[in-house]
Amino acid sequence: MPVEIEFSRSAEESLLALAEWFEIQNTEGSGIRFLNNFNRYLNRLKKSFPYYSPCPNRLLRSKGLFCSSYHQWILAFEIGSDCQIIIALIHKRQLPQA
Repeated sequence: MPVEIEFSRSAEESLLALAEWFEIQNTEGSGIRFLNNFNRYLNRLKKSFPYYSPCPNRLLRSKGLFCSSYHQWILAFEIGSDCQIIIALIHKRQLPQA
């Protein structure tokens, strides 16, 4: 069975806000290009399921989350039996120090 990737509401809102920010700050269509590239990254991430290590960040690890990096962003997610639920997108500079 193929692995599904789901988003928490806050992660989905963060992703859409980020795409909008790219669109405003850069050339027309850059937000869509960002989302397309991010989607390709998620498809590669699915292939690694379920071989992930817990987050290196102690606070995120203590919450049982797994992490993956996408450029300057950390995807914190939970792993279910047949899905990954992205809980948060966190900029590396905003990663909680713990």
